[in-house]
Amino acid sequence: MAGLRIAEGLVIGILLAGLVVGGSPSATAKGGEIGGTGQLYLFSDDFGTSASRELIYGRSWDRVLVGDWDGDGRDTLAVRRDRSYHIKNSLTGGAADRVVDYGRDDDVVLVGDWDGDGRDTLAVRRGSLYFFKDDLSGGTADRVVGYGRDDDVVLVGDWDGDGRDTLAVRRGSLYFFKDDLIAGAADRVVGYGRPADVVVVGDWDGNDADSLAVRRENYYFVANGFGGGEADLVVPYGRASDAALVGDWDADGTDTLGLRRPSPVPAQPTSQPPVLAYGTLRSGQSAHSVIGRTVKEALSRAPGLDLYMISGYSFPWAVPNAVNTAGIAGELFWFPSSTYWSDIARLDRYERYDPSRPASDQLYTRERRATSYGVGAWVYVATPRWASIARDRGTRIPSGDYVRW
Repeated sequence: MAGLRIAEGLVIGILLAGLVVGGSPSATAKGGEIGGTGQLYLFSDDFGTSASRELIYGRSWDRVLVGDWDGDGRDTLAVRRDRSYHIKNSLTGGAADRVVDYGRDDDVVLVGDWDGDGRDTLAVRRGSLYFFKDDLSGGTADRVVGYGRDDDVVLVGDWDGDGRDTLAVRRGSLYFFKDDLIAGAADRVVGYGRPADVVVVGDWDGNDADSLAVRRENYYFVANGFGGGEADLVVPYGRASDAALVGDWDADGTDTLGLRRPSPVPAQPTSQPPVLAYGTLRSGQSAHSVIGRTVKEALSRAPGLDLYMISGYSFPWAVPNAVNTAGIAGELFWFPSSTYWSDIARLDRYERYDPSRPASDQLYTRERRATSYGVGAWVYVATPRWASIARDRGTRIPSGDYVRW
């Protein structure tokens, strides 16, 4: 959908055009990206204080969405990487069940069941325009709606229990709910919580209609309707630093809480550091498959290095520069202990590095370097000859980031 087209005859409705919602915190779960970092997900099937299941999934810095992608009644995860969505239909590890390209890299994306077919799909937000898609595919939006203004805070939910998700605008502690994706005034306006509260949305009591819960630290104040007043349920769950998820994890018709948090870095012997990949071995790049199986991945930088491109070569060169404290950007990859040295040997072959040969005969040397992640890592660094060529004839990447230069 890059370069969105509007289907012939599609009418753009302007909803709540007069509302200006600025400075309010947004919803952190259900409908939008859940935020936070980490690979550890903890799901609760009720409102108890302990997790019903745990999952290690994706990468620590992945952007994650929640939805019922296949209509089986269970919410699961999707990982967003730029404009590609890696969708999983079960709360398990492993490869995605499908990958969908949609919109642009910098789009704000919402999730909901826009047509009432029981399956969640995507909507792209660009300012005050929303491009809704009724299936998980690229191409033309099925409808485009103008809603509020560019700085509005918007929530997604099925507010009236008709099976279709729609939008709501938040202004401080006031919520303006609309039951259809059409023009006109809000169907109801409700005051709840405090202006600075973080809010999550879910069907907490299984009545098919979504309502609000206020999060304060690690306490959730759950309301089962729109009457205002005291919370129907107050639940402590997780840590104040956790990112919150909302979903029906067990298909019982009731939404409950999940958490995302960083998982501890596997203990690594000092003789087995991770590898910092900064070029074509990085995720999404042409040679990433060479990396193979890992037990942990993390973004990091290596100070004391510049990054260059040399004409005639399609890969970057890490060149020593002691005064560059920002260094170069890359990804750390930890390998299983049982295959560690065979994994390193595979990368050595790819980089055409032979530890038994002198540096003068090679493109790179493999060096142990400090990283911003706090661990030493192997980095393939240009040999003195090629470092000189890069400085004399190459183009320096000022950001030190091959993926974003």
